[in-house]
Amino acid sequence: MIKYASYGYVLISVLVFIQVFSIISMFALVYVFDSIKRNNHQWIGYVYRLKGHEILRQLETKIESDQAICLLPTIPAPLLAHKPISWWKLHTCSDNVSQIRYYYAIEFLGNDPCGEMGKNVMNQPLMARFYRITLYLPPDTLQGAKYIIQSSVALPAVQTSVCKGKLHTINPGRQAWREIDV
Repeated sequence: MIKYASYGYVLISVLVFIQVFSIISMFALVYVFDSIKRNNHQWIGYVYRLKGHEILRQLETKIESDQAICLLPTIPAPLLAHKPISWWKLHTCSDNVSQIRYYYAIEFLGNDPCGEMGKNVMNQPLMARFYRITLYLPPDTLQGAKYIIQSSVALPAVQTSVCKGKLHTINPGRQAWREIDV
């Protein structure tokens, strides 16, 4: 009888070991599942950011042909970042690209009469005209996170005022871009 008493302890130890091993395995599976879910969310955000930059490039090209679309007075970036979606729907333009709804606004920043951008066909000097494009991707598009980027663009325009300083050359197109913290 004493000989068979030790088998009970071995059985209990094996069962405890299996329980501990199962708990550790479950923890590892939950951790892996959570990591995959988090990485997927980050990947989707990264893809939407790339798409946002692509849309911004298209808007920069679009503004070259029609500068009057969706023109707003200049608004500081922190104020734009905290505007509700209802404001964006009312005061800006919107469009869809690849099932991504976005809103955008264009602000005229001013002319630089000393910013030389070459000459036109009639040999008139062209000055720099600056615009800022703000692109807003709402939270429903990004599955919970809104994304706002801005781009400053210089476009050539016929010189209307005289330069009172030193002439400098400006290349047409994007001058700067930034992401606005929300």
